[in-house]
Amino acid sequence: MFEAKEYLISSIEDRDRTPEDTVLEYIKVFTRWSKHCHSWIKDNKAAPEKLTEVGARNVLDAIRKKYCVSKNRQYSRSDAGHYYIGGASKVHPVIDYTNQLGRDTVEVYTKPNLEKRLKSHKFIVKKVGAIWKISAFSSDSGQGRWREEEI
Repeated sequence: MFEAKEYLISSIEDRDRTPEDTVLEYIKVFTRWSKHCHSWIKDNKAAPEKLTEVGARNVLDAIRKKYCVSKNRQYSRSDAGHYYIGGASKVHPVIDYTNQLGRDTVEVYTKPNLEKRLKSHKFIVKKVGAIWKISAFSSDSGQGRWREEEI
């Protein structure tokens, strides 16, 4: 059911992606994957932990490997089966602005979408070798405060 090749189709080569391209592709891929997870559960009337049996976890790992910095994600809720909830599935895929933090680190901010009740988000994107990858992801919790989210 879940095959990584269905999600990891990119129009831009990894080495040619800018930090903004990386964020937008990640949002697109993660949102598509998350919607498929929700649909699968609804269609199969199954518990979320059954997603592991149909390969959803492997696809999530492949998405993270392509777009995110390698990290120990021991608290990513993978054992609970609810790992598809959260992440970048509720992010407005429009870049607001970027902020260069260093030669190899950029903050990328997305615009909020008030009609759909989508908050602004901040992605920290770092250059790993020649490829830009997401290191951290936060949502605007109001009053200039950012709440770190699970990638």
